[in-house]
Amino acid sequence: MIRDRRGAALPIALISMLVLTLLGTGLWQYSTTDTIQVARQENRMKAFYIARSGAEATAKWMVDKGASASDMVGKNSMPTDLGDGSFSVTIEEEDPYDPGNRVIIHSTATVGGVSARASLALSRISGVNVASYPSGFFPYAIYAEEYIILGGNVFIDGSVGIPEDGDLTINGAAVTIDGDTDRVDMGYEDAEFPYDGDPQPDLSPTGQPQPVEIKAQRYGVVDVGPGRHLEFKTPGVMEVRMSSLETRNANIIIADGTKVRLFIDELFDHKGSVEASSSDQLIVFMAPDSQASLPIGNSVFRGYVYGPNAHVDFSGTQNFHGAIVAGTVFTNGNAGVFHPGVTEGEWVYPEDVEDYFEDGFEIDYWIPTN
Repeated sequence: MIRDRRGAALPIALISMLVLTLLGTGLWQYSTTDTIQVARQENRMKAFYIARSGAEATAKWMVDKGASASDMVGKNSMPTDLGDGSFSVTIEEEDPYDPGNRVIIHSTATVGGVSARASLALSRISGVNVASYPSGFFPYAIYAEEYIILGGNVFIDGSVGIPEDGDLTINGAAVTIDGDTDRVDMGYEDAEFPYDGDPQPDLSPTGQPQPVEIKAQRYGVVDVGPGRHLEFKTPGVMEVRMSSLETRNANIIIADGTKVRLFIDELFDHKGSVEASSSDQLIVFMAPDSQASLPIGNSVFRGYVYGPNAHVDFSGTQNFHGAIVAGTVFTNGNAGVFHPGVTEGEWVYPEDVEDYFEDGFEIDYWIPTN
């Protein structure tokens, strides 16, 4: 019996060795697989950042090239080496069936056989490219091509500009200009307006007062009563065109991360505030012979008004934070105009103004990846 028990030890040892061998092989395969997965994850991360760099470089090139970069829409690039990998880009319309405000740069990068993608949206610029540095393009708190009439107790925190043959009239004894009064011809031109097609039907909400969200499109007459604030929430640069905008005790509310270019054909009659984090979130472009009537009462307007052949008037006790370029300007009451100031290096001189009057592109936002 003792001999039989000793004979059984050999199979048990062999089975144990087989189990240990299988276990070791499994652990080795798991470790190898884990190492491969870690390497793939590292390569995917590298590829993602290379893709972002490729999209950013392409976007900067399109912004610098301006309108001529439109020729690249619908085309693909050859692979370009960068770092440990390479990338290629595709530029396409946001909606190929309805080309409009945006184009998308899709950048795909590959590192070690692993690919990742990053997509960046760019907005088309119509007319005047001033969204990035509006304070530089508007060096004066008020500038008019023909005449400026300052009445009442108007306070201007900034300079006033008018051409040599323009008229500057100060009717109020308490008018204060806390800046220079320059005789200068800035050479401003009318902006090009987007959306040449027929406008949407007029917008005149009824029922219980509630906010009205405005989309990037062309409207007819927009007539908004008390409590029906206008909300602009689309990320990036929104181009909105209206035949006329009339508000009565209704505010314009602009979300963070949104810049609004509001193009007005005939009348901008805004009785209310503009709620925005900064003045450069709103630029109101006025068509030739149009009229802007800025808020009356105790309201705050944050934004820029641009219409070198339009008429602008405001009165009351509102505070206007921004700047005005118009054909003619009339002020009255206790209004205050507060220019945001010009950052050093951003001042646009008259001889440089024409460089801003061309179509082009602006970087909008990154599109989330899945």
